[in-house]
Amino acid sequence: MTVETLGEAWQHGWRLHVKCNSGKGDGLKKHRECTFSAELDMDTLLMAKGPSFPLSRLGERLWCPRCRQTRMVVMFSPDEGRPRVAMRSPYVV
Repeated sequence: MTVETLGEAWQHGWRLHVKCNSGKGDGLKKHRECTFSAELDMDTLLMAKGPSFPLSRLGERLWCPRCRQTRMVVMFSPDEGRPRVAMRSPYVV
């Protein structure tokens, strides 16, 4: 089973966790290490990005609200409940 899009992850009931990957500095510029992490709502993310949005591009489209860096680590975990009902494509008439 290969899951490649947000819609497929949503159908399988996956949960999405993000963590800031900003280190202690870039080159000579040092700053305090950011420890922000959160669980994102898959329903809202699906409405914002669309069901065909590739999971591989999700990390580059997010930014940390605490330190404003764009280095986010995206982690998916399967939900312990049942998979969701199959989603109907918005393009079907």
